[in-house]
Amino acid sequence: MPYAPTSKVDVQTLDRIARAAAGGDRDAFAHLVRATTPTVYRLALRYVGSETEASDVVQDTYIRSWQSITQLRDHGAVLGWICRICRNLCADRLRSRRRESPPPQTEEPIEALDPYDLVASSQANERIWLEVQALGDNHRVVLLLHLVDKMSNEEIASALGCAVGTVESRLHRARQELAKRLERAAKRAKEGAA
Repeated sequence: MPYAPTSKVDVQTLDRIARAAAGGDRDAFAHLVRATTPTVYRLALRYVGSETEASDVVQDTYIRSWQSITQLRDHGAVLGWICRICRNLCADRLRSRRRESPPPQTEEPIEALDPYDLVASSQANERIWLEVQALGDNHRVVLLLHLVDKMSNEEIASALGCAVGTVESRLHRARQELAKRLERAAKRAKEGAA
C-alpha cells in the first residue's frame, strides 16, 4: 500500500489546519494532505479496486480540495469533505468504466467441494473475493474498510459522510448478502459436479 497509516489527528487539529489552508497556507494544506491521505486512499481503493486508479483518484481529490478549500464552511468536518470529493471522483470513474466495458455475463464454475473444504482452499478465497466484488458499492466498500482496512465504524462513517448506524446497517446487510452469494455458489458447484 503506497500510503502508510499515520497517527490519528483529532478534529480540533484538523479544524486548525483546514482554516490555515483555507487562508492560503500551502504548508498547512500539505500537513492536511499527510494527515488524511491514508483514509482517503483506503476509501478510493475500496471503490475502484486498483492501486493505480486509487492513487490517481487521491491525487485528483487533493487537487480539487486545494482549488475549493476556501468554500469549506465547517473546517472541523474537513476529512468528511475531502472523502466526499474522493467518493464523487470514484463514482465518475466507475460510471465511465461501466460505459466502456460491460461486466462479463459468464461465470467460471468452481470445483465442487464440501463447504468446509471450500472455505479452506485457495479456490474458495478467489470465489469469496469475486463474490465480495459483486456486492453493491455501499456494501462492498463498508465491508472492505471494516474487514481489510480494520477501520472502526466511526472512522468509516466519517469517511463515507454518514451516521455510524448507517455503517452498522450496511455492514450487517453486506455480511448477509455475501453469505447468500457464497451459499448459492456452493450449491451451483455441487449441482455442476452431479
